[in-house]
Amino acid sequence: TACNSFTWWNTNYTNSTNSATHTFTNAAGCDSVVTLHLTINNSNTGDTNATACNSFTWWNTNYTNSTNSATHTFTNAAGCDSVVTLHLTINHSNTGDTNATACDSFTWWNTNYTNSTNSATHTITNAAGCDSVVTLHLTINNNTTGDTTAIACNSFTWWGNSYTNSTNSATHTFTNVAGCDSVVTLHLTINNPTTGDTTAIACNSFTWWGNSYTNSTNSATHTFTNVAGCDSVVTLHLTINHPTTGDTTVTACDSFTWWGTPYSTTGNYVRTWPSALPGECDSTVTMHLTVIYSNTGIEDTTVCNSFIWHGTEYTTSTNTPTFTCLNAAGCDSVTTLHLTVYHCSTTPITICDSYTWRGHTYTATGIYTDGTDTLNLTVNHSKTGDTTVTACDSFTWWGNNYT
Repeated sequence: TACNSFTWWNTNYTNSTNSATHTFTNAAGCDSVVTLHLTINNSNTGDTNATACNSFTWWNTNYTNSTNSATHTFTNAAGCDSVVTLHLTINHSNTGDTNATACDSFTWWNTNYTNSTNSATHTITNAAGCDSVVTLHLTINNNTTGDTTAIACNSFTWWGNSYTNSTNSATHTFTNVAGCDSVVTLHLTINNPTTGDTTAIACNSFTWWGNSYTNSTNSATHTFTNVAGCDSVVTLHLTINHPTTGDTTVTACDSFTWWGTPYSTTGNYVRTWPSALPGECDSTVTMHLTVIYSNTGIEDTTVCNSFIWHGTEYTTSTNTPTFTCLNAAGCDSVTTLHLTVYHCSTTPITICDSYTWRGHTYTATGIYTDGTDTLNLTVNHSKTGDTTVTACDSFTWWGNNYT
């Protein structure tokens, strides 16, 4: 049983049915047919029409404006959501003001007033049927005195007279619009301009009232209106500090540690120390680092009986001897000797191009064995040849220098 619609095996049903089926394969591998017996219950919708003055409360919600979209949802007898829409017309009360100035007295809606008032009211029903309240703002002028209160900056002109000092005694007599003589006394407050100073410390630049300053100054000013309504001038006393910078040039082998950080690549690295005080500038040091690298190499050698390498004689094969020297960049270079020693029983032979021994033809220099016999052969070729040399830093060969 469902409200409005029901989805079963990817099909959406909006009407009741007893004939919908779905076929699938059960665990035994056979087709299985399921039939849907579906009851569709439907939601209800409805409308509530209302007209009210100023506000209307519906289902615990207060509405102050007309609306056709407010809804309330509840469950109908079929168990489905039902939506009721409120069509509400809000009519508003009117308020208004009646301003009046009279001499001695004023009659309004059959009531006579002899004193000024802003609180007298009269209620009428407007065209929408709502109460409307009109408030009377009444000024009663009498053949007596009145006051004018004024605040001015530096000077004030009143009825053709200029006043530069505060006063409570200046008067002027005139006939008001109601036809009553009125004596007005001026209560005048004269305010004067103020001055002030702003002190600031900044790094590189400072923005003040929309202007940017890059140098220290004691003469920049800004004029604004103070709370008394007078021009006020503020002078800026500004100190501009500038950051400090430095350079460190370093050349290192393989890597260099600077302020706890290791660097293994040539480059420029920057470190900044934040300032400790407001307005002070950060300090920056740039390290110009050149990284040069060590070398490693292997010297492979095969000999008869023994081999002298950098002053040491070796009579057995070995892969462990090393020799360290400085390369052209000034870094350690380590060469490892990979030595093979044969114990030869024949006299070394030097030939050109090829040599036949024990039925085999050899075209390359080397030490060859056959049983207990060893051939120590040097083959020189007519057109090509090799020279194997190990040197530190550089080697000159046939007039050419190799590094």
